[in-house]
Amino acid sequence: MWTLDILTVEPNRQRGGIGSALVEHGLGLARESRCAAFLDTSRPELVGYYARFGFEVDSEADLPEGGPHLWFMVAPG
Repeated sequence: MWTLDILTVEPNRQRGGIGSALVEHGLGLARESRCAAFLDTSRPELVGYYARFGFEVDSEADLPEGGPHLWFMVAPG
């Protein structure tokens, strides 16, 4: 399984296609390897964003000691 980790775009560069290009590149590498891709997010507004690329929520959890809620997402390989 490929893990897409720490995908971020500077706020003044967002909405220009950079984030989509990063996600597509990672998914392309996973597909070439015939592996699923995994990521997690603590931002609820990004669950729908990643779903556009084929990711589905696999599970979710609250981190201990008041940590954020996380959505764990997988896209088939």
